Amino acid sequence: MFTPQQIAEIVRGRILKGCDARVARVIHDSRRIEPGDLFIAIKGERTDGHAFLAQAFERGACGAIISDEKAVRENARNLILVDDVIVALHALATAWRRQMSATFVGVTGTCGKTTTRSLLYHLLEGRMSVYSAPGNYNTEIGLPL
Repeated sequence: MFTPQQIAEIVRGRILKGCDARVARVIHDSRRIEPGDLFIAIKGERTDGHAFLAQAFERGACGAIISDEKAVRENARNLILVDDVIVALHALATAWRRQMSATFVGVTGTCGKTTTRSLLYHLLEGRMSVYSAPGNYNTEIGLPL
C-alpha cells in the first residue's frame, strides 16, 4: 500500500512519532488489527476510536490516523494527525483506488444488491480474477475500507 510518510502527504496530515513502515491494510476496528495495519481512530456517536489506540498498537498496528493529539500513547508510532479522520480516510481510499488498474463494478438500487453482487461474482470467478467484499460496506466509513 503506502508508507506513513506517503499517507501523511495524501491526507494532508502531520506525522507524530514517525518511523519506517509499510502499511498492509487500513482498519477501523482495533479488535481486527494485525501486524502492519494502519488504525483509523474514528470518533463515533457512542465511542471514540482514540480510546483504542493502545490496543491497536499492542495488536501490531504500524500506525494510526488520529484527530486528537491528546490521545497519543507511549507505544504509538507513525501517528498521522489530521483535522478530520473521515475526510482523511476518503482521501486515502481515493489515492489507493487511483493507483489500481482493476475494473470496479458497483451495484446500486433499492433491492437485490447483495444477490446481484454474489451472482456476478460466481459468474465471473471462473473467467477472471475477481473480488467481492465479504459483507455490506455501503456507508461513508465502510465504502473506503
